[in-house]
Amino acid sequence: NLSRSDRKIISGGPDSFYYNSFTISSLFCIEDNSTMPRHILIIDDMADARLLLRLILTGKGGCAVLEAASGAEALGQIGSQRPDAVILDYMMPDMDGLEVCRRIRAMPGLEAVPILMLTARPDPPLREKALAAGVSSFMTKPVNPAELLAELDRLTEMTAGV
Repeated sequence: NLSRSDRKIISGGPDSFYYNSFTISSLFCIEDNSTMPRHILIIDDMADARLLLRLILTGKGGCAVLEAASGAEALGQIGSQRPDAVILDYMMPDMDGLEVCRRIRAMPGLEAVPILMLTARPDPPLREKALAAGVSSFMTKPVNPAELLAELDRLTEMTAGV
């Protein structure tokens, strides 16, 4: 646990991320064990959330990152730039993450792409709805960077070659 003086918040709303200076500085120690970076699509309407995820993924994760600020933007990108995995927020203004997931799953060639839903809503009914919609994994904010990267590793290894 962090003291109030050591903890900072990115964004002020329900999608807030907590971080401290150690977390941010540790993100820049790149540990890329592969020759080709994974391409991860971040879909989140909150710019601060996308920034923090990009720092985690490009730093310690060694990933290439694509970003979309809405479900519609993501659906426009994903057909031409197939990602290795998707990190998807639930609460977005144009369409929620469940609808975005359903539409991705309906696109040819994307039926098996891992989709990790990352949300500030930890309630079990939402988790059940997300899994039924085709989400591969479900995590809540604030997210631990190491746990996020480990889950992405697990998901992409499961679908390698699919």
